Amino acid sequence: MWFKLAAEQGSIEAQFELAIAYLLRKGRPGISNPDPKDTAEAIKWFTRAAEQGDVYSLWQLATFYFGGVKVAGVPRDDKKAFKWFKLAANKGNSSSQQYLGVIYATGRGVPQDDKLAFDWFKRAAEQGGIRAQTMVGALLAQGKGTLKDYVSAYMWLKLAASKGAKDAVKVLAEVEHELTPAQIETANKLAREWLEKHRK
Repeated sequence: MWFKLAAEQGSIEAQFELAIAYLLRKGRPGISNPDPKDTAEAIKWFTRAAEQGDVYSLWQLATFYFGGVKVAGVPRDDKKAFKWFKLAANKGNSSSQQYLGVIYATGRGVPQDDKLAFDWFKRAAEQGGIRAQTMVGALLAQGKGTLKDYVSAYMWLKLAASKGAKDAVKVLAEVEHELTPAQIETANKLAREWLEKHRK
């Protein structure tokens, strides 16, 4: 397998592809019920790529340790999950930023910190993460980890709701009762401006 030769020579792309190949080996049930030996090899190659800064490998390792893969003998390890998520988040990976928001909000493996939770959710929200946008809106409405701001809360919730986030729709209705029609129009304008600015 040329992937293995290239991976052993230090190719990040080959290391990542080799890790994926072990996870999805032909004749194996796949990620939902992986072979422990294949998973161990996958983690080895994800780790090598992650140590060279590959953001997808960083994220994959973090998710392994965050949830644990019991059938493959990978224990849940909050400290390892945090380490890999933080590295990926600092490289701009929005999913990892969102996970860090959850980690700080719940105090899982780190001291609970509402401000850091809000900050990480906000970073992910700025990149278009729907769940993160919902969380930012909810936290702004509660004044949790940040100053209470119903107009900004409405804006973020409106963005998430426009993408089909049911939780956002529910909170949006609650926030709407706290705003005047003029404030709602301001929030809607902010949402439109955000969408225009982030249009791809």
